Amino acid sequence: MPQKWIAGGKMEIRRAKKADIGAIRGLDKSGGFEERVVEKYMCPIDPSRQEKTVILLAEENGKAIGKAEIVIGLRQDAGRIAYLRKTVVSPKHRNKGVATKLVKKALEEARKEGASAIDLHVIDSNKTAIGMYGKLGFRLRHKEAHMRKNFR
Repeated sequence: MPQKWIAGGKMEIRRAKKADIGAIRGLDKSGGFEERVVEKYMCPIDPSRQEKTVILLAEENGKAIGKAEIVIGLRQDAGRIAYLRKTVVSPKHRNKGVATKLVKKALEEARKEGASAIDLHVIDSNKTAIGMYGKLGFRLRHKEAHMRKNFR
């Protein structure tokens, strides 16, 4: 169902379809995410990884302006923890509540899919996102160091 948002346009959030792959790639690029095979994530279930991916797309007047992805673990023994990833809003639509609405919809979808909790990672310098997640009830579990050794 369409929702009004601050800029006065109509925004709708829906599950992405294969026809949205180009828009998803464009949003990934605007968010600085590495290029990937998006089609892989459009399958309802990845049996090799015991998880299901749902990609949510925010559109204004039919144009993609943001997205969020949730991965839901299918193993019951793990407590069905969902993971929120690759949330991005196009630069000209940032700071207008789009990400908040996307994340709220992601939480709703994770609950519908039977998740008992949802995790995410955010870079500690992204204070805007950290503030938004905090307002939505996320709490810091721990900090970690991301390390890499290059071979070339």
